[in-house]
Amino acid sequence: MLNLMLNGKKVVASAETQILKVAVKNGDSLVVIDQTTGKSPNKLITKKVKKDLQIFEEGSDKASVVLEDYYAEGNVVQLGGVSQSGSMITYSVADGGLTLTPAATAEAATAASVTAGSGFLGSTTSYVLGGLAIIGGGVAVAAGSGSGNGSSTNNGSDINNGNGSGTSSTTVSGTVTAGPLTAGHQLSVKIYQADGTTLLGEATVSETGTFSVNIGTYTGAIIAKVVDAGAGNDFTDETTGVAKDLNATLTAVAVVAGGTVTLNINPVTTIAAIEAGLNADGTGSIASSAAATAANVAVATAFGLADITTTTPITTLDNTYVLADGMSEGEKYGAVLAALSGADKNNGGDMQATIRAVTNGLSGTTFDDSAQSEIIAGANSADANV
Repeated sequence: MLNLMLNGKKVVASAETQILKVAVKNGDSLVVIDQTTGKSPNKLITKKVKKDLQIFEEGSDKASVVLEDYYAEGNVVQLGGVSQSGSMITYSVADGGLTLTPAATAEAATAASVTAGSGFLGSTTSYVLGGLAIIGGGVAVAAGSGSGNGSSTNNGSDINNGNGSGTSSTTVSGTVTAGPLTAGHQLSVKIYQADGTTLLGEATVSETGTFSVNIGTYTGAIIAKVVDAGAGNDFTDETTGVAKDLNATLTAVAVVAGGTVTLNINPVTTIAAIEAGLNADGTGSIASSAAATAANVAVATAFGLADITTTTPITTLDNTYVLADGMSEGEKYGAVLAALSGADKNNGGDMQATIRAVTNGLSGTTFDDSAQSEIIAGANSADANV
């Protein structure tokens, strides 16, 4: 039996016919996957009926999928899936009822690399159904490309305490997300200048994950680090539902120029901070405001998110994570974090190992096959437990 995703949303079969029928239009992106294996079939049979494309599983004389208006004039519709190795594949469709064969199969898993601007989960990469597709029973993460991180861009001095400059005081506020935080955690946030050693301020993290730090009149790039003062449990893991101690250094980078700045901190922002120049353990420095901004934009684009620093994630364990009305940016972000949580489970509960694997597989706005597989396998683990 097949599952079908249209632009990241799960298509529900007719209760009467059990056929997945949907009208498509130019620019739509679809993913076909076998419900049993969680992967896409290497071979399907197609039949053109007027303007519609019918898709049959091998050996069946009944269409499993009907794409209405697939052949309508001007329509260009992308059809893809996930190979046995977890890589993205693209189906090539021929007219006249010919066989539908993946352009890239499990034996050629290097295909379908992500291009800048498309987003790992964007229009050309809704093909990750087997991965970020049905977390919470519904929707693949993220239509559209990442468009920026929302931070102030300041290409001036990154070490400027603002004395005598008239710059207004800056307050950095946000939410720490590893999963929902548990009562009694011992987390705090420290904010540093771009050099990574000059402390601007610190604050304890509330039981709901929020924090707020006044950093004075400093302007330029900042580094935020989560500090865990104890060995007790800090958060509830999205995949396992078990309370865990934080075993990774979570960081984030941004640019400030006065006023109130939102800076959320989680594994995704940590990947961006490492891309900006920090070490995985949170030590080191970032070279400039431009480096911070570029890293945040690149990682947002790679994950298909609009903004990774100012959008507050809504985790899959939150009662406001509801897919029936479509995915908000916060829910998309939460689904990405759930996939990384699933990867943690696959890595023996080691969050730092997941961050390292995904970061090592990121080049600019593109994840390599290894990182894609890491995320997709993680999402499959998360989906089985959400």
